[in-house]
Amino acid sequence: MLENKLGNVLEKLQAQSNLSWTVFSEICGVSRTYMYRMRGGTDIRSSKPVQPTINVLIGIADALKVSRTEFLQQCGYLSKSDIRRCCVRILHINRK
Repeated sequence: MLENKLGNVLEKLQAQSNLSWTVFSEICGVSRTYMYRMRGGTDIRSSKPVQPTINVLIGIADALKVSRTEFLQQCGYLSKSDIRRCCVRILHINRK
């Protein structure tokens, strides 16, 4: 089974917040049910991995006032090489 980095990060952030999962989910802008699925990594109805959209992930990072980049990296959705490639593209675009 694959490691559920998103679930691990959510568990850590929720524990640090000292909030119930219900309140934590509300602050993050997702339903408690969807938060439960993200924490577990699998949709129990379909047995497929939960794949939140980038908008959901950014919304969670913003709601918790954590760096989007760090959050996405910790959750395994963004690597350092991804960041470098983006920076190179931005620099290239700005030079035109």
